[in-house]
Amino acid sequence: MNLKSKIFNVEIDEISGTINQILDMRYDDPVDITDGRGRFASTSYTLLSDDITTGIKPRFTPYVSRESVYGKPFKSNNNGIISVNEETGTKIHYSLDDQCLKIRLEQGQIFYSEFGLNFPFNFMSKKGGNWMRQFLISSPFCTFDNRFCFVFLTRPDKKNLLLIAENEVDGYKIDYSEINFGHFFENIKILSSFDKAYGLLDRPYKSVSVRLVPVSDYLEALRYAAALYDVPVVYYKLSSGFIGQQLKVDLIGECTHLQIIRPDGSTYEIFVPETSAEIDLDEYGVYHIIPYNGNVKGLDCSIFAADSWYKLSTKTLMNQKQHYNRIVMCEDGEKPIWEPFGTNYPGAMEVSDKNLCESQMWALAALKYLNHFGYNEKAALDVKNLLTWVTASDPKLYLDMLTI
Repeated sequence: MNLKSKIFNVEIDEISGTINQILDMRYDDPVDITDGRGRFASTSYTLLSDDITTGIKPRFTPYVSRESVYGKPFKSNNNGIISVNEETGTKIHYSLDDQCLKIRLEQGQIFYSEFGLNFPFNFMSKKGGNWMRQFLISSPFCTFDNRFCFVFLTRPDKKNLLLIAENEVDGYKIDYSEINFGHFFENIKILSSFDKAYGLLDRPYKSVSVRLVPVSDYLEALRYAAALYDVPVVYYKLSSGFIGQQLKVDLIGECTHLQIIRPDGSTYEIFVPETSAEIDLDEYGVYHIIPYNGNVKGLDCSIFAADSWYKLSTKTLMNQKQHYNRIVMCEDGEKPIWEPFGTNYPGAMEVSDKNLCESQMWALAALKYLNHFGYNEKAALDVKNLLTWVTASDPKLYLDMLTI
């Protein structure tokens, strides 16, 4: 069963009621935006009786959700398609026009803890695909009060996509591939409710309404969100500055004033007769900027104020962890050699990744610090220790993906 428009050609499975493929019609040779394995828009859930806090923790995710599908799809009265799980009563509705694909999931007679939708897109790293036409999860966004949520999906060829929730949801959850220690995305869930273990208020009736919208850039995505929610949006071109400076933020939609939440928690308001405003940066830390149109709260943004490059760099450097107490070798008259710092991936099998690519990028930052600001004892000792491993000639110090 199919839905067709200028933007998408959607194929819905005749048995499960989930989506088999969504062809993006912006290409001369249309491209499937799903991972091609079916079950796109299946239900992600946990039962009220499930306890995700017990048992062996799975790798690369806090817990594993259950998944269910629906039933034989049928046409609805408004040219959409509906599919229902006869056992649980869970119902999904699809509709398509020339602007977006709408998907709505409603719970039935079974009450759930987690409840939401799976979206296994054609993410970058999926084999057999053109990487220029695959997605990255660039900017998942939730407002400061969690009222609005969307995900901006980018492609290298700039034929991007907006996944936006119409109704209020708890948020999103990303599933990572086990390939290369979780480097790649497999799935993103939009969840009406997180599992009860997260301690959020329960929604007595759970539903998720989302739209898939082709967009060219992030600004177009923000404009679409402002129009859909009928609220103002504040955004920045530059996200940070230094104490004593002003930082410009821009506005979309009608906005009467901005509420500024300073790093110390105090608030004040400024009125904005124009389409932009200047925010005074007078304190170190994060500022939250919330736009209002009268009493209607819009989509906010956060900006950062640093005290100076030197102080910011020093704070970062001094907070870099090292395994000083894990001495591997200590020869007479020589500095002790300690185990290099690594990123740990917990689970059934504990893995500590010490590779030069991600886990040791701190060393490049430390060297740049020494070059810009002069000698720092911690930076010098830490980098020398790492270089001992990187350039080791003693087989006792050989480490995969670290020693050259």
